[in-house]
Amino acid sequence: YDYGSLTMARTLGSDANQVAVNGRRVLLGWIGGGESASQSLARDLTVNDDKELLQAFVPELQVLRGEESTTGLQTEVVASFTFPLTTIPQSKFGFNVGCGPNEGDACAQVYVNCSTWGTDDQPTCDVGVDCTALDVQGKTTSGPLTALEVGENGEGVVNVHLIADGEVIEVIFNNRTAMVVYAAIAGEDSVGY
Repeated sequence: YDYGSLTMARTLGSDANQVAVNGRRVLLGWIGGGESASQSLARDLTVNDDKELLQAFVPELQVLRGEESTTGLQTEVVASFTFPLTTIPQSKFGFNVGCGPNEGDACAQVYVNCSTWGTDDQPTCDVGVDCTALDVQGKTTSGPLTALEVGENGEGVVNVHLIADGEVIEVIFNNRTAMVVYAAIAGEDSVGY
């Protein structure tokens, strides 16, 4: 359920039988490959009424929040994008993180791309983190937005929750599609983090 570099994922729960016993399930895994490796942030796993597997960062991570800042190596972004379902955006949209301190410096791009909406039997958007501008082995990590939320007024909604710490960017779209990537950010004077 992760389209990035999360491997060897394991769940922690209330019982050794993780399927038949009710209780909390927390997903952890290894992020890595190459020279760097670390443990992922913990994610709560739940199932909705439609039997879809959902995931969200565990609420215990909130104790790590500090003062709001526009510079530094740690950040959390919670964003929501809305658009009319009658006019699906045909170009990428999103936000940048990990940008260098100077205007025009490279950034990692967190994006939603609905340009292929309606071109197959299952209309969907792609979501991802594009680190090619940061020269991270030319990597773009992407996956399908497995469900487009519908807002109170019938509009399409894409919710994004991102937590970045140093070179690690973890992001969850609509509590379903998640990815974790390494990004070679410019340094401690980076903006957008």
